[in-house]
Amino acid sequence: MKHLLLFATLALPALAFAQGALTPPGAPAPTMKSLDQIEARTPIGAVGGSTATIAITQPGSYVLLGNVTVTGGNAITISADNVTLDLNGFTLSSTSKPTSGSGIRTFGTCRGIAIRNGHISGSILVDESNGSMIGGGFERGIFSGDFLINSLVTDLTIDGVSNDGIYLDASSAIDRCTVINCGGTGIRGQVVSNCTATACGTTGILATTISNSQGFAVKTSGIEATTATNCVGAITGLTSGVGLKAGSAANCTGTGTNGTGLLAGTATDCTGTSNSGFGLQADTATGCHGATLGGQRGLYIIGTATNCRGKNSAANGVALSAHIAIGCTAESGSILVNYRYNMP
Repeated sequence: MKHLLLFATLALPALAFAQGALTPPGAPAPTMKSLDQIEARTPIGAVGGSTATIAITQPGSYVLLGNVTVTGGNAITISADNVTLDLNGFTLSSTSKPTSGSGIRTFGTCRGIAIRNGHISGSILVDESNGSMIGGGFERGIFSGDFLINSLVTDLTIDGVSNDGIYLDASSAIDRCTVINCGGTGIRGQVVSNCTATACGTTGILATTISNSQGFAVKTSGIEATTATNCVGAITGLTSGVGLKAGSAANCTGTGTNGTGLLAGTATDCTGTSNSGFGLQADTATGCHGATLGGQRGLYIIGTATNCRGKNSAANGVALSAHIAIGCTAESGSILVNYRYNMP
């Protein structure tokens, strides 16, 4: 029987064991969608760069193809709702003297504007000691002359403008942006996060809510917000400006020169220092440290100070002043408190 089975197997035709063609039919088809299939984008500008103002007048998604260099006025204008603009890593620059226009300018009450991924540049340099400027270029980096509602600006650098770096209004969010050398306010919006503004003539960052950001300005304030969290603000000029000013500040640091280092309604785990002004001033403070080299008070709390520390390096200076102090200490200088608890 075994011999019969073996014979039958050997007698089968070769076609019984055929495996099909060994040559593949062709290259496999792509299974992933391209970026243009996911987000159809309209190219603007020109490969190799352009010198004319680009006007966006219709809703849609736009991508820049090259640098834009203008001799005056605006580089890109937007006058439509629901526009996404990807600068694609390119630079908008101006050689205008005196300064004029904006890198990106919106007109009318625009809604749903998103701008990302690029650079805006001029030749303005700001003296951080007195705010004087030299150079030319744009007057502003991004400017909303009217109202820019529900807008988002991310991943931009702006260097060398004579007025404001980023100026937005209602319902605007600004994230991961850097501004340096601006004669006015570095960044202005509603919600600002993960940003840095340096060498600003008046204010570094001005917003309702600011987090994880740093602002350095010559005259008025480094950081100014209703709520500030994990922020650093400083005044670099010899002015009475405030390093960091907020209704509520948490884990923040403010540095002043002739003015107040940190000024807040409520301060939690904050530090404020000043050369000749108040180090830290607040209505209430918890876990805070205020120091001054020669000002009247290192830590000046109008209401209650809890677990705070003050320092005043001036002879006969007040280190800590409060209506009520709980568990507070003076590193150097005197303590001026109406009611004290858990203190020597």
